[in-house]
Amino acid sequence: MSQRSSQSPPSLTSVRPSRACVFFGAFVGSVASVAVLIALPLAVKGASAAAKLDAVVEVFPDAADDDHLARVRLVPTVVAQADAELHAALTERRTYRRTFAATAIDPETVHRLVDAVAKEGAALSVLDADDRRQRAAALVAEGDTVQWANPSWRRELAAWMHPRRRGDGLTLPTLAVPVAQLVVRSFDMGHGVAAKDRQLADESPLLAVLSTQGDEPRDWLASGQALQRLLLVGARYGLQASYLNQPVQVAGLRPTVQQLTGRSGFAQLLLRMGIASDVLPAAPRRPVADIITGP
Repeated sequence: MSQRSSQSPPSLTSVRPSRACVFFGAFVGSVASVAVLIALPLAVKGASAAAKLDAVVEVFPDAADDDHLARVRLVPTVVAQADAELHAALTERRTYRRTFAATAIDPETVHRLVDAVAKEGAALSVLDADDRRQRAAALVAEGDTVQWANPSWRRELAAWMHPRRRGDGLTLPTLAVPVAQLVVRSFDMGHGVAAKDRQLADESPLLAVLSTQGDEPRDWLASGQALQRLLLVGARYGLQASYLNQPVQVAGLRPTVQQLTGRSGFAQLLLRMGIASDVLPAAPRRPVADIITGP
C-alpha cells in the first residue's frame, strides 16, 4: 500500500473475479466471490479501529474495465459499534453442512437477518410456511438429480477436488482424491445426494431465498455483499449456514425458486441456517500475499 497525502486516502486493494467463482456458475459464483467486499472492510475496521480509520467500498470504479469490481479505500472516521461486532464474527463463521440442532430461531433474530440483507440492497425471504419449505426441499432434490445426470457437471466437480494443502476447491485427504474423482466422473449419484439434501432442507430451522430485483453484475455484487453481512450477523447471534443452491444453478428451476418468495426479482441463493450441533475448525485460507497486492 503506497503512502499518499491525507487529502487522498490510500487505496487498500482492488477486487476482481477469481477462478474460484467459476465453479458455482456465473451469477452464483459472483455472489460467492464478492462477499469479500463486506469481509475485507470489516477486517480493516477491526484492525484499524484504534487509528480511527474506516474502509469504504466503491463498486465498478472503472467504466472501461468490467472486471474491476470494486476499490476499497481507507478514510478517517469513527468505526461504528455494530461493524466492530461483525468484525469479531469473522473468525466465528463456518459453512455447516451437517444437521443443525433442533432449535427454533427466535423472530427477533430472523428480523435482524432480513434487515442485514436489505442493508446491502437485496432481499431475504424466509420460507416459513410448511408448503413452501416442502416445495423448496423438493426443488433441491430435483436440482441434485439434474446436475448429477450431466457428465460435464460431474467432470467439473471432480476437477475441483484436491488435497487439503492445495488452493481453492473441495478438499479431501490426499490418498482419497484419485478415487473420489474417478467415482464422481463415472457414476450418477444424484438420487442418493438428492435424498440427503432433501432431508437437510426439511430439518433446517430456517430456509431462505436471497434475491435481487435485477440480474446484472451490480445485482450479483449486491448479493455477495448481502450474503456476507447475513452470515456475519447470523454468526454474531450463534447461527451458521450452508447452501442448497442446486435449483438456482439449474436455469429451468431458478424461476420457481423465486416464486416461492411471493415477490418479483431473481433468486440468487437458497440457504439454510441454524445452530451448529458441534464446533468445526476453521477452513484453510490462502496466504495474504496471494490475494492482496500493491504497488
